[in-house]
Amino acid sequence: AKAVFRGTKGGLLTLTMDVEGQTESVGATGSYPSITLPAVATDGPYAFSDGVLTLVGGAKDFSEFELTIDNQLVTDNWNQSLYRTSFPSQGAMVTLNTNHPWTSDEVGLYGQTITGAAGSLVFTNADTAGTTLTIALGYLAPPDVHPTIPNRGEIRLPLQMVARKLSTTPAV
Repeated sequence: AKAVFRGTKGGLLTLTMDVEGQTESVGATGSYPSITLPAVATDGPYAFSDGVLTLVGGAKDFSEFELTIDNQLVTDNWNQSLYRTSFPSQGAMVTLNTNHPWTSDEVGLYGQTITGAAGSLVFTNADTAGTTLTIALGYLAPPDVHPTIPNRGEIRLPLQMVARKLSTTPAV
């Protein structure tokens, strides 16, 4: 139903998933279904420091991110059944929240056009040469926000963007 990718400077990437099911099958004691793991699950973790965030046509510094892919499933479709009969989607919602230092390199993130621009998150696993996780995003539409100016310390620009499909470019 939903996948949330997160990362913060100095840490590893995490993935949290909400999984919905229709029925349950109870197996014999001690049994477990055979699962084939994708390469991402066996190649080791991705470190935040190995990431590149591209927004508005260039790589941007960032200290954290949260990418949410929410399929907005209707999960109460029981009808005349003892179990769920289907999971219709009310339309997928893809959001990307990021936090940036307010520098001359990131000034282009401020006051973007309403249609936004394409972006991507790319993480290359340093332990396994060439293993890369690439998340391409359609047009990211950020709200018109300004930097957070604390009494002291670094000025930050948090962005809460919605990825949208435009023509043949998917949201994610």
